[in-house]
Amino acid sequence: KTPVWLWGFSLGGTIALSAVAGEMLYSTGDRFVPESLILSGTGLNAYPEITESMMKRSILSTLYESVSTDILTRIQAGSIISFRGEHDEIFSEKSCLDLLNKINLPSRQKIFQTIKSADHSFRLRDGKKTADIMEEMMDFVIKFNRDIVKK
Repeated sequence: KTPVWLWGFSLGGTIALSAVAGEMLYSTGDRFVPESLILSGTGLNAYPEITESMMKRSILSTLYESVSTDILTRIQAGSIISFRGEHDEIFSEKSCLDLLNKINLPSRQKIFQTIKSADHSFRLRDGKKTADIMEEMMDFVIKFNRDIVKK
């Protein structure tokens, strides 16, 4: 089998969590278990002012309310990496760490990494567009997953 790394950014991270918690099944009824789940800018709760404005959009409020902390206890993945931009304007560091800590996997299979000077979208560093952030994240993912396999 080809290893699969599932990578979700922001709201996509919430969808990825649902997929690996068994909320989404293949047509055969099999669970999807990726070698690695990568979350970028995904937290347990957004800053209150962000939550208030997001809940006014029906699609976001439906998804937000349907993903409970119960899902986090059913996550299956070989490893989980959680990235947060240092200047994330949607989720606090605590919110991202709380989410990661509630996932029911051994701590050696989980890691949190702050991307210095990056925003929530991981496109801006210190307010300037750069592709370096994605390269930094890819390098980190490859190294962490390589180290997991060695252990």
